[in-house]
Amino acid sequence: MSVAPEFKICEGVISEVVPLGETVFMNVHTLTYFGLDTLGSRLWRAVRETQDFSAAVAAVAEETGMDPERLARTLESVLAGMERSGLIVRPGAPESGAAAGSSD
Repeated sequence: MSVAPEFKICEGVISEVVPLGETVFMNVHTLTYFGLDTLGSRLWRAVRETQDFSAAVAAVAEETGMDPERLARTLESVLAGMERSGLIVRPGAPESGAAAGSSD
């Protein structure tokens, strides 16, 4: 699957990697909190680094030895959850709870 991870981080979203490699996000405008476990965090970093869905999945699969199909489903779920929580927006979709304009 070669889907470009076209999205923008919504204005007012901050994130921090916490001990054990988990990542927490908060939209300061909506006070929406979202957390990723270590696998979700690694997939998020990989997709941000590569800007390519397939490359991110392949990189994490190589690092972990996990099944690429399972990782692709996990990454799809991570991105969908972040979108539902108003942390990212895909092109053409209105931002939830914040004015459009900036990305991190």
